[in-house]
Amino acid sequence: MMRKVTIYLLLLICFPSTYISYKTFLSFRQQAIMTFDFNARRFNFATDQFVDDIIVDLPNISATTIPLKALKAKYLQETKKDSDQAKILLKKAINDNPYIKIPETELSRIYFDEQIADSAIYYGKKAFYGIPNNPIHFGHYVAALALKSDTLEIKKAYSQVSLKNDFLINKLYLIAMSSFVDKETSKNFLDAVDYAYVNDDEYKISYYMLKHGKNNVIKAINTGIIADSLFNNKQFKAASKKYLEAIKLNPSEPAYYQNAGNSFLQISELDYADYYLKKSIDSFNDRKGKSEYLYSISLLEQKNPKLACKYLRISYNDFKYKDALYLYNNFCKKGN
Repeated sequence: MMRKVTIYLLLLICFPSTYISYKTFLSFRQQAIMTFDFNARRFNFATDQFVDDIIVDLPNISATTIPLKALKAKYLQETKKDSDQAKILLKKAINDNPYIKIPETELSRIYFDEQIADSAIYYGKKAFYGIPNNPIHFGHYVAALALKSDTLEIKKAYSQVSLKNDFLINKLYLIAMSSFVDKETSKNFLDAVDYAYVNDDEYKISYYMLKHGKNNVIKAINTGIIADSLFNNKQFKAASKKYLEAIKLNPSEPAYYQNAGNSFLQISELDYADYYLKKSIDSFNDRKGKSEYLYSISLLEQKNPKLACKYLRISYNDFKYKDALYLYNNFCKKGN
C-alpha cells in the first residue's frame, strides 16, 4: 500500500514538472524565431497560428530578458494589425520586466501612430528617463514631444543624453526640432551639434532648417535643382546665378559653392571660380577631392602649375579623386 501511495505521489510531482519543462522547451523554440524577428524588425512574416501559439506566461521572460508579452504584442501589431490587444499585452509586460523599457517604448510608438500625444509622451518619457542613452528611446520620446511642439522638453531630454557625439542621437534631435522650429527660435539648439563631414541628406537638411529657416532651405533646394538643369544644358552663366541665389538662401550647403565655382570655371570667369571653389575647400570641405581638382584646373589656366599641382596631389593623395591623377600625370613635372 505504501509503495502505491509513493508511486502516486511521485507521479503527481513529476507531472507538473514535466509539463513545465515541455512548455519551456516549446517557448525556447519560439524564442529563437522571435529573437531573430525582433532584431531584424520583421514581424509581419509570421503566420496567425504562430502568433496565437506564442507562450507568454510560462516562462514570461525570454532568454534576452525581453517580456514575451512584449514580443507577442509586436506580432499582433504588425501581423494582425491589432493595436488594442497589443497595448493590453505591452502594459502587462511592464510588470514582467520593469527595467528594460521596451514595452514603454512600443506603447509610445503605437500612441504616436494614433496621434494620441499625451499617451505617447507619457510612455516615451518613462522609457527615455529609464534608459536615457538609448537612441530608440530618445527618438520615440522627442517624436512624441514634437506632436505638441514642446521644444523645451526636447531640449531638456537632449541635455540628459551623455552621448552627444552619437550620430543617430543628433540626427533624431535635429529632425524633431526642424519639424516646427524657425530660425529665430532655433539658435540656442545648435551649439552642441556638429554636422561636418556627414553624408546624410536628412541630417544635414534638418540642421540647415534650424539654422536658416525651413522656407529658405526649401527654396534653396528648388533653386539648386533649377541650377543643376541649367548647368547640364551648358547654360553656365545662368546656372552660376542660380547657385548664388541658393547660397544666399542656405549658405551652409557646400555643393552650392562647388557648383557655382564650376559654373564660373566653364565660362573662364576665374576670379569668381577661385573664390567659390576655395570657399568650398576651406570652409566646407566634403573630403571628396572634386573642389581641389576643379581649383587646380583654374590655376593651370592662370599659368600657376606649382600651386595647381599641389591641389592635384591633395585631391588624389588625400581623397582618391581619380581625375586628379590623370591631370597630375599630364601637367605636373617633378619641379611642381
